[in-house]
Amino acid sequence: MESLQSVKGRIKTINSTKHITQSMQTVSKVKMRKARAKMDANLPFLNEAKRLVRLSAGSLNGDRHPFLTGRGGNRAALLILGSDRALCGGFNSGIEKEAQKLLQSVDEYRIITVGAKVRDHCRRRFRDKIVQSFTSISENPLYEDAENIALTLLDWYRNGEVDRIYVVYTHFETMLVQYARAMELLPMDLDEILSDDFISLAGSSEDGTNILLNCEPGTLNLFGGAVSFYVKALVYGLILQSSLSEQCARASVMDAAIKNADDMIESLTRLYNQARQRQITEEITEIINGADAV
Repeated sequence: MESLQSVKGRIKTINSTKHITQSMQTVSKVKMRKARAKMDANLPFLNEAKRLVRLSAGSLNGDRHPFLTGRGGNRAALLILGSDRALCGGFNSGIEKEAQKLLQSVDEYRIITVGAKVRDHCRRRFRDKIVQSFTSISENPLYEDAENIALTLLDWYRNGEVDRIYVVYTHFETMLVQYARAMELLPMDLDEILSDDFISLAGSSEDGTNILLNCEPGTLNLFGGAVSFYVKALVYGLILQSSLSEQCARASVMDAAIKNADDMIESLTRLYNQARQRQITEEITEIINGADAV
């Protein structure tokens, strides 16, 4: 049986840890609100980039662009988005598992990681395949960071070094629901681009018909430029989405830790009270027995 002093010390230690955890949760919630605001502010920009791709795709008139046709090979580039810091539950391990599942279907691959922790996770299985690693981005992503990453991926694709480009990230569904997901950036699906579901801000005339651009010369160049711009915007949007998901995961982990601390404090307080009551009972019994002996 633990001494009263020992139990009291454990309660004090857990209380201190709980207060630190509550502070960390508060910081995560503040960062979460900021990340949500940045992601929402980026949506109109991303939708305009999509609209430009859609309008330029409508003027291809049967022409095929490498961004659409691909090359028929199975060499892939993966952009894996994770966190720079720990204490976010299974956030990074879930991304690693999704990447591992995706890579079972490719022949050759190279990897770019964003986040120190996801880089460390991936090194265990993909050490020789990590070409570039970016850190100190996940919690405060900038468009310039996403642009540099996107330009590297686009150069690999244009130069024929890879046949496909994927992004593995954490998809934000709600503040309580996020899950690892893989998205194929290139080649793009023309039918998807021209579908009504591709974009929420599609350009249209007053009678509701789609606006198509006819450009002379350089329709293919226009489409290639539009896709490049869209890929940069999309990479930035996915990094923002991953950043928001990270803060949601961290806040959720902190909340679970606080509840566990409350449960432990309650259990130890009950144990302390029982031991204290037993001690008082023993002292009273000793007094009574002493009085009887006198």
